[in-house]
Amino acid sequence: MELSHLRLLQSISLKACQRAAEIQRQYFRKNFSVSTKTGRNDFVTEVDIKSQIEIIKTIQEEMRTNGFNDSEYGFLGEENGQNDTNKKIIFIIDPLDATANFAMGFEMFSVLISVYIEGEVKTGIIYRSLTGEYYTAIKGQGSYKFESDGSNKKLSIPKVKLIDSVLTGSHTLVHYCEKNFRKQIGTVRSIHGTGLQMALISEGIFNLFIGKSPSIWDIAGCCLIASEAGGVYTDFDGN
Repeated sequence: MELSHLRLLQSISLKACQRAAEIQRQYFRKNFSVSTKTGRNDFVTEVDIKSQIEIIKTIQEEMRTNGFNDSEYGFLGEENGQNDTNKKIIFIIDPLDATANFAMGFEMFSVLISVYIEGEVKTGIIYRSLTGEYYTAIKGQGSYKFESDGSNKKLSIPKVKLIDSVLTGSHTLVHYCEKNFRKQIGTVRSIHGTGLQMALISEGIFNLFIGKSPSIWDIAGCCLIASEAGGVYTDFDGN
């Protein structure tokens, strides 16, 4: 797919992120319904659901406006079992990454949207809902951070010695590493939520991320952004 088309899909994803963020700002630290999915620490709120509905609605409107047929694209979303992956273009959506943070009134949460085309993640966005900052990448074009005032900078992950590094990630693995590898790493920070933790990796504020069995909507765009900034991601066997 031509770069101009990828930029269009990225701009559509950005508009959808912004619409979802508006909903999240309206509800943040206010009353909303909360339920659990697989366990007591796996939250879903009505805001997750409303955000995903708005994201899909926005993308559909923009794709139709730009001449795409509904048969050309589909969605893979975290909420409501949204799974329509037999299309050429697939929008992968985490409408509210770090739901637990949002539910507790902690400001570190984001919207994640990536675009998957013919076997590859081609674009990714991590959108910080409260501030309007976002991190973005198109495959082969580098990674960038955009501030709320529109200014931007290209991201480049610095090389840091392991002993000087900051480790982040899922809390159980982070605590395990802190207990067993404290002498090998610098320090440990965990803010919960793959999106913003990977954003801070891409910005060089954190240096290592460790996660166990993440879902595709958690990591698709995040890994693209990190890799375009010079990062490397592997499984636990180093592959």
